[in-house]
Amino acid sequence: MKSYIVDTYAWISYFEGRKEFQEAIEENELYTPSIVLAEVSRILTRRKLPKEKATQTLEFIKQRSLVLSLDESNAAKAGETADREGLHLIDGITYSYVDGDTRLVTCSHPLMGVGFLLRRIPDGFSTGFQSAVPPPTPHLRPIQSALR
Repeated sequence: MKSYIVDTYAWISYFEGRKEFQEAIEENELYTPSIVLAEVSRILTRRKLPKEKATQTLEFIKQRSLVLSLDESNAAKAGETADREGLHLIDGITYSYVDGDTRLVTCSHPLMGVGFLLRRIPDGFSTGFQSAVPPPTPHLRPIQSALR
């Protein structure tokens, strides 16, 4: 089992049924930065997903992954990373949790190149946490179809 930080793009793609995200999300240990929950919530609201389905979607993310709060150390790293790499601050926050043992599941960032990748981020990043993640839960097919 591998450890992954899951960004907004990956979660939305998973709920839309994109198969290239399925294995990474269903068969590994996942961590989701709290800012990603805010972005997913905003996307679901903009897409006018019914409140009940939006709540189910966010609950699935919280059950399937450990939600990471932004602490002082990660906040400082996020600002430095965003500036150095020319990223939006939200992307810098997401990257601040990635280290040599944890890969980022995404397809949207300049550092990721073209196409879907599970990419190891350069050394120098540290998560500073250890945790067990709940076992995989079944697909939320009604949410997938609502997001399409």
